[in-house]
Amino acid sequence: MIRELLIFADRKSDTVTTGDLLSTENMKSFTKKMIKGMKGVENIYTQHSPLVKEMAEELARGRLRTTQFPYMGTVQLQDRPRDIIIFVVGGATYEESLAIHNLNSALQGVRIVLGSSNIHNFRSFVDDVRSATHSTPVTSKTF
Repeated sequence: MIRELLIFADRKSDTVTTGDLLSTENMKSFTKKMIKGMKGVENIYTQHSPLVKEMAEELARGRLRTTQFPYMGTVQLQDRPRDIIIFVVGGATYEESLAIHNLNSALQGVRIVLGSSNIHNFRSFVDDVRSATHSTPVTSKTF
């Protein structure tokens, strides 16, 4: 399964439009966030923040980088958005849903709606990874 996850991650990294995830700039940024986020933390395993949450926060504050997330058409964001719709093709997780729910409570004047083609749990995610790394679909019965 580890090999299949690595193959899956490699395929996804070819299609990601957010740039090289392992570039020096991204690694420096990641390290700074980790060190800054560790202050006063009792359990480091509860510090994960889904990427969807970070993108939604940046968009709500009007700071989403257009180089990584370009606009379609000619209209560009001039004011902070009040209504945000995020749709995850391939599936979202319960953790991402909770993060968006918490953002809706924390950010005043902004409504964020999370939609997806599927809600993933561990088994459905593993099935998708296996299907993506094999030519024939795999069902959870083979897991």
